[in-house]
This record gives sequence, structure tokens and C-alpha cells, in this order.
Amino acid sequence: MSVRSLLTVFAMLTMVSQLALSQDAGLNVSLPLKELRALIEREKADEGAPVDVVFGPATYTLAAAEKNATLTIAAEITLPNARWVLIPLGTGTGVTAVTLDDKPAAVVRQNGKLLAVVDAKNTRSAKLLVTASSPIRVAGDVSSITLPLVPTPIATLNAKLTAANVNVKAPELLSAKVDTNAAGTTVSGTLPQAESITLQWSSRDARPARVTVQQFHHVVLDRGLIRNTTTLQYDILRAPVESLRIAIPDGIEITRVSGDQLSDYAIDEAAKPRTLTVQLKEPTQGASRLVVQYEQRLKDDQLNPALALLSPQDVASESGFVGIEVRGNYEVTPTVEKADRVDVAQLPEVLWSTARSPLRFGYRYDKPGTTLSVALRPLQDLEVLIAMSDISEVSTTVTPEGKVITKMIMIVRNNQKSHLRVTLPEGSQLWSAFVDDRPVTPSKDEKGDVLLPLRKSESVDRDDDTNYMNKRQQRRQNEGLQAQQHAMQERIKQLESDDDDVSDLKPYDVELVYISPNVVLAERGQIKLALPKVDMPIGQLAWAVFLPSSSRVVDSTGNIREVNAFSLPFRHFGESAIAESKAMDKLASAQQALAQMDAAKAMEQVALSSKAKGVLPVRVEIPIAGSIYRFEKMLSVDEMPAIELTYVKRN
Repeated sequence: MSVRSLLTVFAMLTMVSQLALSQDAGLNVSLPLKELRALIEREKADEGAPVDVVFGPATYTLAAAEKNATLTIAAEITLPNARWVLIPLGTGTGVTAVTLDDKPAAVVRQNGKLLAVVDAKNTRSAKLLVTASSPIRVAGDVSSITLPLVPTPIATLNAKLTAANVNVKAPELLSAKVDTNAAGTTVSGTLPQAESITLQWSSRDARPARVTVQQFHHVVLDRGLIRNTTTLQYDILRAPVESLRIAIPDGIEITRVSGDQLSDYAIDEAAKPRTLTVQLKEPTQGASRLVVQYEQRLKDDQLNPALALLSPQDVASESGFVGIEVRGNYEVTPTVEKADRVDVAQLPEVLWSTARSPLRFGYRYDKPGTTLSVALRPLQDLEVLIAMSDISEVSTTVTPEGKVITKMIMIVRNNQKSHLRVTLPEGSQLWSAFVDDRPVTPSKDEKGDVLLPLRKSESVDRDDDTNYMNKRQQRRQNEGLQAQQHAMQERIKQLESDDDDVSDLKPYDVELVYISPNVVLAERGQIKLALPKVDMPIGQLAWAVFLPSSSRVVDSTGNIREVNAFSLPFRHFGESAIAESKAMDKLASAQQALAQMDAAKAMEQVALSSKAKGVLPVRVEIPIAGSIYRFEKMLSVDEMPAIELTYVKRN
């Protein structure tokens, strides 16, 4: 029950009780529950609809003469509440009459707004008609009129001007349509939600439109295909135009047409020459810009094609620039008529902005009829790198019992390579292999080389903060210690690419673990160690060798140099956490674990019994203990890195 209903019931009960008290203080008044409910329901019914006025679609009709215009607003209204209501009529500027069902309506003005007063008990629906008069303002050759609007949710305008052959501007009118000729001008469209709109018109130049155009041709010579992006900058003088026509050569396919005033376009295939007709959104005067993209496919034996250039129609003058970009493997010799060669640096920015690689040739012309052909001499493609390991991190542990185990992790970017070929050091056995953190089943070819299946690297967008290009830029912006700290936190991610679609390749890890033949540790001697040879270049190879702390290396030789510290962080064995002072403690822990395996034979037997063909391997974590020796090589290509360490027992 609403507060209003309760107050009504309370007032009625109070009135009855006061009447009773005035007549007889001992009088009792009772009200049946059914009648009380009826009173409440009737009060609810009196609350009515949430709005007093509902407007139907309105039609605005404007008839303009030389100095004044008459505006008629017609709309159906519904008054859902049976009480006095106020119908809003906007600002009411220039209103001369308001009628409801052709009868004059009472109007009042409140807070600067005009309102019609209606008794809705007798009128529940009616036809509202508002008539207003507005003066036509003239400033120079521009005439204008401001039309007051009634707050109707849906409204259309039909205006008729006596002025003939004029340019009409109605920026506030939605979906405007203008028809102007010698007999007069009509304007129609949808009205916005506003208090008023303004129409402007001015006399047209009696002469026809004069159209000039400047073209900017960006021509791309690719494999068997010529792509052309032509920007046409029109300048329309004297009178507006509603469409633009362009002759297009045979043998090309239009792929896209765009422009700031483009409404629609169509191609007349039967016309000679073929014609592209562009419809503008409204009659346009001044600057207008179109962009036409098209392709010209070449036959295999077509080595001297003529470049297909567009020819704008109905223009008074034509000029333009041509910029040629070569992407395919061609040696190009252009031949041109009715155009001048210019330095590519003098070509407009609009051509450079759409070019992916430097423009090779530039031309300028000042009149139509330019012809341009190119002699193409195909060049032989060379084999290029399709996979690369930017960084390879390796750790080899030699236990006090002479066991040798190596873990190698390669950070790979792969475009098309299907398998990684690995030639293990003589006598070595592969224990485990992972690609992109997933176990893989290795195979072996007839030469005994191990083949690991690779996956294609994912592409990464240029705006991705984790791609190689952005990471490299961050490193270049840092200096000194800051750059070193940044390098210890980041790894090389991707290489820059000039391709439009794949800007970078996302790297992933290739991990393998293998054991090598045991070595005998004496009072002094040599230890020969080697890494696998892989059929993929390695940009930077970092190799950490752990020997028992009881031995000390006095000399090292081989095709990889010893260093005091790695150039990049070595994350896989946590070098920063390994201090020489703690080497003995780590060695003791490793010796205790290995002693439980009953020396070398027990370890080999366990490994042998745990192996099976054709199944996925388990990840192997090798022991990290002892004294560390660091080796590094820049750009390892088709070779097996190897070292020979001369050692002596520590005193």
C-alpha cells in the first residue's frame, strides 16, 4: 500500500470520526474490510501512468518564401491520465497557433518554455498542430532559418524553398536529402533531439563544377603480382558534385575503395574503358579524398608489364606522383612516357607512409596520358636461415667417481625446420629430450644421429612488450651497470622481421640430457669433454663444467675459450647462488647421494632398466656441485665444441 493510499484512508477515517464526535461522543463507526479494500484499490487506480503525454511520430513541414517561412508541426498525442496535464511545446519561438483536433488550445509559458493546458478527463487522444513563423536571415549570399522543435522523440522534416539551384547546408539534419533545380529546392531528413536546427543555403555558380585531381600511386612489385594503392586528392570548385568517375584498365582487380565522403561505389564492366563510379554521401564541394587499392596479376612469362594507372574522368586537370617499391626478387628497369624521373626523397609523404621497404624509383607527371612499364629480370633465390638458437646454455658435471652427465638447453626460434639433428659425442647416450617444455620422443637416422621433432615458433605482435625488438630497444636505452642488471633479468626473445604479417618469432627451449663415457680421476691427468654438434647455428654458447673440488684445472685447450664470467646470465644452474666458499658443502651432499647408488655400475644398471623405446622421456635434473669452470663461444656453426682439461689433485 502506498503512502498516498494510507493518507487517503486515514483522512477518510478521521473525517468520519470527527463527524461522529461532533454529534455523539459515544458513537462507534465501523467500515467493512471489503469497502476499505475498494477505497484503497480506487486510490491506486487514480495514481495513473508514469507520464502525462505520449507523442506519436511528428512531421515538420516548412514552406519558405523570400523573407519568411511557415513551419507546421503535426503529431498524434495520447493523454493516459484523466486529469489536467501540460503538453511541452519547446521554446515556442515564433509560434502563432496551437490546436488540438482543429480547436484552439490554451497555452501558458513557464521557465522559458511554451506549454499547452489540456483537461485529459475529456480528451484522451488528439491531433496536435503547431504553427510557427520564422524570418529568413540574409548575410551576403547566404540565407538561413532557425526552426524551433517540439520535444517529440521521432520527427521528420520536409522543407520546400523557393530558392533555385542553391547549395544547402543542414549539418544537424540526419540522413539529409537535397533536390535543387530551376523550379526550387526540397530538403528532407530526420530531426535530432534538440531545441532547434538551422538550415543554410546559398546560390550556386551558374557554371558547371570544375574538378582537378592529384594522384599518388604507390606501386609494389612482388612475386607475380603488382599491388597499387592510389590516393586521389580532388579539388571541386564552383559547384558541388554527387559522384566521381574513374577509368580503370583491363586486367586489374579492385580490392578496396575508401574515402572521407564515400557512400557507395560500382564498377561498370561493360563500359569501354571499364569505369569505377563513386557515389558521395552528399553533394560535395571543395577537397575530397579517395583511396583505391587494386592488384594486377602477372603471367609466368610476363616480364615487361605495363603498370596499370587510374584515369580520373570529367576533370579539368590531372597531375601526380608514382613511387615504385620492389619486394620480389627482381632486377627492375622502368620505361616511362609523359613523366619525369625524380629523386625518391622528393616523393610526397603519402607514398612513403605506405611503403614497407625503401622506394626504388620515383616519377612526377603534370598531365594525363602517362604510361609506365617495367622490365623484370628474376633473380635466383638463395637459401636462408630458417631456424636459429640465439643462446645455448650447457652444464656438465663430473662426479668424484668419474661419471659425466650433461644438460644442454637451446633457446630456439624456428620458422620451417621440422627436426633438429644432433650428433652426440662418441660413446654418449641420450637420456631425455624436451621441446618447448614438453617431452618428445627422439629418433635415430642411418648415420646414428639423433633427430628431435621441432615446432614452428609462434608469431608475436610488434606492440608486444616481450618481443625481441622491444627488448633490444630497452637494452640499448640502458647504460653501464643498469644495462648489465637488465641483461641478467631478460633473455633474447625474437629477431626483427620485415614481413608484414609475422613481425617476430617467439622463442622456445630445446632441452636434452645425455651421459658420456666415464673418466678416471687420478692425481693428475687430462679430461676430454665434448658437446653435441647440431645442424642449427648457435649465436652464443655458454658452457659450465663442474669438477670435484678435490681437483684443480691448471690448463685448458679446445675450440671454445675459457672465461672468468659469462656475458649473459646462466639461469639453468643458478650461478649467482653458487659461491666458491660453499662448493665443498655442495660436493659433500652430492657424494652422499651418489654413494647410495653403489658406484658406477649401480647407476648404469638403474638407467638401463629405466629406458624404453618410443615413449616420452622424464625430465632429468643433473647434480650441480664442485668447482665451476666457464667456457664461452660466439657463433658456433656446424661444429662439435670440445675441450681438454689438465688437472691436478688439490693438496
